[in-house]
Amino acid sequence: MQDAAQTPADATARATADAAAEAFIERAAEEARGHVRWLRPEFQNPDQDRRVAGAAGAKGYLEIKDDKHYLTDAGKAAGGEFRMSQRYGPYFLWPDFLEA
Repeated sequence: MQDAAQTPADATARATADAAAEAFIERAAEEARGHVRWLRPEFQNPDQDRRVAGAAGAKGYLEIKDDKHYLTDAGKAAGGEFRMSQRYGPYFLWPDFLEA
């Protein structure tokens, strides 16, 4: 007896499972190198923001004016970006190489 032909839904499910497995392997390799992508960093890794801000400030990428952090020209040149989220408010986006 032969297997029934694969349906489009079967093909989609298989492609989804393959993509999930590939993403899992990629994330595991990143974590082995010390790069963790937090789902909710404010709860899972609350000190990270302070460490990154401290590292960025020490390198001259951020400056503080009126109790607020501002991106410097050096920070922009290093790949830092200021972002505003309607849900979470202002934040800075940094390239992966910035060590905290």
